[in-house]
Amino acid sequence: MKYFLSLFVLLLLFSACKKEKTTENPYSGCPYGQSFVKMESLLAHSEGMIPFQLGLSWNYADSTWENGILKSAGRSSIFVVSAEKSGSDYWWKLSDGNQLCTQNDTVYKLNINGMVPERTTACPEKTILFYPVPDGPAWDWYEISGDMVFPGEASVYDGIIHTEIGDFENCYQFKRGNFTRIIQPGVGIVKIITIDGNLVNEKTLLNYMVSEQ
Repeated sequence: MKYFLSLFVLLLLFSACKKEKTTENPYSGCPYGQSFVKMESLLAHSEGMIPFQLGLSWNYADSTWENGILKSAGRSSIFVVSAEKSGSDYWWKLSDGNQLCTQNDTVYKLNINGMVPERTTACPEKTILFYPVPDGPAWDWYEISGDMVFPGEASVYDGIIHTEIGDFENCYQFKRGNFTRIIQPGVGIVKIITIDGNLVNEKTLLNYMVSEQ
């Protein structure tokens, strides 16, 4: 009887310790992001190079080309899933997995450095992703993801992006290897180009809108 009583007490202690561990803020000792508060107000929004608001979605026409011949076409969307606030920063989680913050003309990415090995506690970092680019030669540009730094180029796009809601000029182009994102300030990403051998996949903006929650 004493044995079972002792075992029951140990199980209670273990359960209490386990519960306390799961509710502990993993970022409490980090230099950034000690707390994140969920935002649910539909009035919350951020203006800047890429605007954000709960319910906002960017809708795209998708096309795949092979040696200049159209192979397939479709539609897709990238939308705001949720929003959190850390300090004075508003972080917007997107359906493509990115969590972004816009301030003035700069877009930041919430990067979790040290994702390997799995289950390692890592601190969130506020890293620069997109920013205004002056006319002229392309600038060196870097995108940070986890522990990796991917070099690329940033420049002013010298063409015109034709969409259903208008034509966009003087866009910013951020190119990393075979992956290119073209941004119209105040609208967001108006075109995404991915090259894979003879295949060219394009996403061209159709429209962007706020849906009812």
